[in-house]
Amino acid sequence: MINRDKDGILEEVAHVLVSQPYQIVTLKKVADASDLPLETLERMFPTMHSLGTAILTYEGTTMRAAQQCAQETTSDPLARLQLAFQLVGRNLARDPIVRAGIRIAAEAADCFPERHINPFRTWEKFVLRNLEEAQSLGQLRPDTDIGSVAWLFVAAGMGTKDLLGFTGDWTEAEERLSTIAKIAIDSVRR
Repeated sequence: MINRDKDGILEEVAHVLVSQPYQIVTLKKVADASDLPLETLERMFPTMHSLGTAILTYEGTTMRAAQQCAQETTSDPLARLQLAFQLVGRNLARDPIVRAGIRIAAEAADCFPERHINPFRTWEKFVLRNLEEAQSLGQLRPDTDIGSVAWLFVAAGMGTKDLLGFTGDWTEAEERLSTIAKIAIDSVRR
């Protein structure tokens, strides 16, 4: 057997967790579907909970990195929002571990009560912060209800992600999420 590192194994098993609900998957199913010896998988991830936690941690790190990259790339809060959505789309398009993480977060958050998973709340805070900055810079129409716009932004992004998951066409994720962000921005831009 080839020596595989933890991230390499995570990538292999992520394909299983993208296509099946976390709650019905076992380590044996993951090992069989990934063509990994069960013992190898159990050495790195002794339980499904430890495997799910590793995937969620990886996915969360990529989401924070997308937000941070957008923050560091542009001082324009509206451009930052669109870029963050685009970068998340890129991660979804390219990385099965990210896709597995968002599926677990959406469908099995109750299996990880210690993590207090709430992707809507996390993204709403980021969007609100950037919309408030845009408003203070005079970039938004004066009648803009920032709370409602933030809700729309996040709901549209999550809905787009869900539709991509339904169709399985993740190659479109970067363009679709960037476009949905641009539409939301254009609806309130001064």
